[in-house]
Amino acid sequence: LDNNVFHHYLLLLYRAGTTGGVIPVFVPQDGQAGSATVRAKGNRTFDLEIGSLKAVASTDADGRLIKLEVPDSNVTVER
Repeated sequence: LDNNVFHHYLLLLYRAGTTGGVIPVFVPQDGQAGSATVRAKGNRTFDLEIGSLKAVASTDADGRLIKLEVPDSNVTVER
């Protein structure tokens, strides 16, 4: 999971499905294997925890990632 590439988060969401879950990942920036936790919040919004990164992902009705927010860094990426 390259944490600098937007579409990798989409792959993570596809893998987790609509209910979420814990998924094993490798993050090259950290050089470590670990896990990503995806929690469904409802209304096509998901909490993501990948190592120390905490993010909120939003999808459209077709499951496409449209917004990724990292509140601790005050960063929002939208398509």
